[in-house]
This record gives sequence, C-alpha cells and structure tokens, in this order.
Amino acid sequence: MLNRIDEVAEREPQEAYVMVGINDIMEGVKPDTYEKNIRGIVEAFDPSVTEVTLFSILPVNHDLVGNAVRDEEISEFNEIIRQVAEESGAEFIDLHSHFLDGQGQLDRQYTVDGLHLNGKGYDVWLEQIME
Repeated sequence: MLNRIDEVAEREPQEAYVMVGINDIMEGVKPDTYEKNIRGIVEAFDPSVTEVTLFSILPVNHDLVGNAVRDEEISEFNEIIRQVAEESGAEFIDLHSHFLDGQGQLDRQYTVDGLHLNGKGYDVWLEQIME
C-alpha cells in the first residue's frame, strides 16, 4: 500500500478509508515498523482536502485459519491504529468488537475462511460506517 499511496493521495479524494494490518502481522512486521507505515499512509493525505478513516483489524477465527495470527498481536496493532488516528485527527472505527463470537474469535457467520468476510460480514461493516 505504501508504494501506491501517493498516487491515490495526489487525486485529492474527499475521503479515504484505510484497513491494513492483518497481512503485516502474518508477515512478521514489527509493531514499530507498522506504526511508521500507518503514519506514512495517513500523512500522505492533505487533511484540509481528505478526511481519513482508519478501521481496526478484524479478529480471525483460529478454528478455520489456524494460529498464524495471535489475538494479542491484533490487539496491539489495533491500539497503534487508534493512537495514530487520535494523534493525526483521522477518524477511527472499531470494527473488531462487532465481529467477535463468544470465544473472542471472528464469528463463523461472517467469514468464508476464518480471515476474509462474506456478504453478511460486509453488511455489518457497512452498518458501522453508516453510524
């Protein structure tokens, strides 16, 4: 995303919605590097032109996707997103809590593979954007 963010920002959109992080966790990106990267994404946009919204990282369903991602890592990265949003003036939308089942995993009703959302999951996401 960092390699292409400038071409998006140069178009001066009124709004930009950013959800990034699960792949970083899976690739072993360190939290300080992730924070630097997410700040770079937000800072690419002119705040007088573009309203940036940052979404939290969704939970995963370990029964379906395995243990490649730890819940603690998702929580740590979500806190980084929240902090960057607060410090930069970007909006933060917590999607994570709206997708949890009783075991703290991505609810099976919202996923096709334990990581990606299905149609019902995207409906929930849309509800959160519209609030």
